[in-house]
Amino acid sequence: MTYSIMEYTFDSDTLKNLLSALREQTQVPNFSAFEKLTRRIIVKGWAFNSDVEDLIYHHDSRLGAYQIDLKKIAALMGIHWETVCFRPKSNSKSVCEFDAIRCEDAALFLILLERLGFQTNPDYFVDQLLPSLKFRKKELLNNAELEIFWYRTTKSKFAPLTLKNGRDWRKMKELDSFKTLAGYTITVRGIGSEPDEIEIRSPKYRRQAATTRIICKVCGVEWSKGDPDSSAAHRKEHKKRLHYLDPQPVKEMCIELSEGTEPELVTSLSPAWKHREMYLRAVAFRREFHYDFVQWQSAKGISDPKARGYLFVNDKKIIVGACSFRYQESKSNQKFWALDWAWICPTERRNGHLSKRWPYFRKQYGDFLVTYPVSDQMKSFLEKKGELHLMNVPD
Repeated sequence: MTYSIMEYTFDSDTLKNLLSALREQTQVPNFSAFEKLTRRIIVKGWAFNSDVEDLIYHHDSRLGAYQIDLKKIAALMGIHWETVCFRPKSNSKSVCEFDAIRCEDAALFLILLERLGFQTNPDYFVDQLLPSLKFRKKELLNNAELEIFWYRTTKSKFAPLTLKNGRDWRKMKELDSFKTLAGYTITVRGIGSEPDEIEIRSPKYRRQAATTRIICKVCGVEWSKGDPDSSAAHRKEHKKRLHYLDPQPVKEMCIELSEGTEPELVTSLSPAWKHREMYLRAVAFRREFHYDFVQWQSAKGISDPKARGYLFVNDKKIIVGACSFRYQESKSNQKFWALDWAWICPTERRNGHLSKRWPYFRKQYGDFLVTYPVSDQMKSFLEKKGELHLMNVPD
């Protein structure tokens, strides 16, 4: 995870009230009251406006002492309020509506206020909500769920957070600096004597080394050096791409070469491993030439019984490329074969793999069409063969 500097813009009065609250000495929170309220919010799934106020006042009473509009602050911090109502009875004709936030957003609000230096400890919320996020094996998380998921590792480590009122920071000077009992460093800046900007620095924050964008010369993946997640993603993708960029003998193909009658041919009836090898090279073709879709149905197989694929195997029994043919029909109902695509790994290009098979393809499929879009390499190949006419679409 990267910790980027966050900024929130408030009006001047809210900024002053928040600073005044931060300067006050904290009081002992009402543990039993906020645990009881937290349980009720989680069971209900929602926190009404009054619930949010009570929840925060039980944690840190300073937030109720300076006419701080918590609902407005929540909205300015990106927390979405919704209108909810209790389920009506079947004969009801009206309902009472309430402004509320989801229980996950209530936890998020506590997390964000804690980052401002307040004692709104969200541990109890996290304890109750985190297990369901983990055991449901959710693939997608919204912002509130993500903060709950990461809370244990980000607590007290977040990057400096800035509250401002929109005035020109270039004219500001430092007015004051102090540390809260929880260890947060508060730096106040302003143009005059009034605060125009408040910076809150977490007690355990350490500046991370800058990341560097790198494009791998081997696999072509762009990744960020210094970012653990990006590095891990690159290693995973790098290993996957090396399968066709630096191919090694495939056991099944070695057996096929010694026992099969047409070892390089791939049809809808071919085994799954052949389709996987075809699909990987179709993906490489799409990626290299920036085409819109993969021209082989899937890694598990194809449904078109007339499709014909070929795996190019070199003298060392290594699959170094592939191509596929499709049976098509022109606007005038003329049927013909078409070469959809051909891809050979870069280290094996100009070694005659396509030229070696070209006479067989011409005998097997006649005057087939080389379909568009056609790469510059293929155009050059056809020009050398004197067969640029194969690019002409039949009438």
